[in-house]
Amino acid sequence: MKAFETTIKPLVKFGEGSSLCTGEKFKLLGCTKVLAGYDANINPAVVDAVLGSIEKEGIEVVRYACAYADGKDDGVIECRQLAIDNKVDGFLAMGGGSTMDIVKASSLLIDVDLPEGAKSLENYFVGRYTGPDLPRRVGLISIPTTAGTGAEATRSCIIASSTLGVKATLSSQSAKADWVLLDPEMTKDLPPYFTAVTGMDAIAHACEALCCTRSNLYTEMICGKSLELSWKNLPIVYKEPHNMEARANMSLAAYLALTGESYGNCGHSMAHAIGADFHVPHGHCCAWTAPVALYYTRNDCDHEIRLIARSFGLDDKSPTVAKDVANAMKQLVWSLGIKTPAEMGISREDFIASAPKVMVDPIHHCCHTPLTEDKARELLGEVYDQKLYE
Repeated sequence: MKAFETTIKPLVKFGEGSSLCTGEKFKLLGCTKVLAGYDANINPAVVDAVLGSIEKEGIEVVRYACAYADGKDDGVIECRQLAIDNKVDGFLAMGGGSTMDIVKASSLLIDVDLPEGAKSLENYFVGRYTGPDLPRRVGLISIPTTAGTGAEATRSCIIASSTLGVKATLSSQSAKADWVLLDPEMTKDLPPYFTAVTGMDAIAHACEALCCTRSNLYTEMICGKSLELSWKNLPIVYKEPHNMEARANMSLAAYLALTGESYGNCGHSMAHAIGADFHVPHGHCCAWTAPVALYYTRNDCDHEIRLIARSFGLDDKSPTVAKDVANAMKQLVWSLGIKTPAEMGISREDFIASAPKVMVDPIHHCCHTPLTEDKARELLGEVYDQKLYE
């Protein structure tokens, strides 16, 4: 049996209304002044309720309404500087993956000198930074308002680098929050499109974690359960947006998908490259790439793909199990109304030209099946064509 090491953090409070415990948790952390970073488009009444719970505990709140939908480095620079100027000792990350990653990164960088702003930030990205994990001396609580990105659970901050033109990763164990408050009520007003693409992001995370060189028994237990929940509940919540049981199951599935002590594979490398080049939401890109990445690893991940099949309720004994699973994923994507690259006006030539950026993304190194730039072009072609495997 393969050895593995757990890094069980953060603490989690799950359930409807858990976001209203934010103030109580910051008080336990000893915080006196909190920067609250949240999506600019969240219902103001929801924001006020959460921040009111903090102020009720006598803790001062500095508001940062994040308007960057793709985790831009400009957001990190802004948020970090606001925190420094106000001498905060706590951060709240409330929103989708981009906002949470911006706030998480800012919490790590308040004691780091960035004389050239976004240009200096490059030095801390995976593949460039060689120092020890960046520490965090302030409190951090995350509240996801979507069910899919899993950013509340991870050590990674995905940042769209304006200077490099790619989506890069800032990584540290300290980026994991002290508390995650999983409140399904925060997702109930999510539009159908974002319900669909964030849900597919959760499915992609769990599938890739399993079909990854770091996958282990712990991954199988956690991500297998995540897939059971997401595969059953995503179609329900897409059709019944106020079905709170399905919302709760999706919130939990999204969190579990990124707590399996594994990583991703070439699917996320392709999604990062496409997202950077065409400014398509990350979950939308993952919906395109996940089935292709799974099928690509079929010769090296037979055991894991059969586990995924069981989680989906498919025949795990089928001799064509990889094809069956990949095609089922594609059919789910289509049933959710997620547009193809062609439907979004992207040409095939431009799409496959993202291959060099796929190779820059370090996640593809965790793919069981080695990737070359020529193979990345071939896979991007499969992603673009959106055809069932025969």
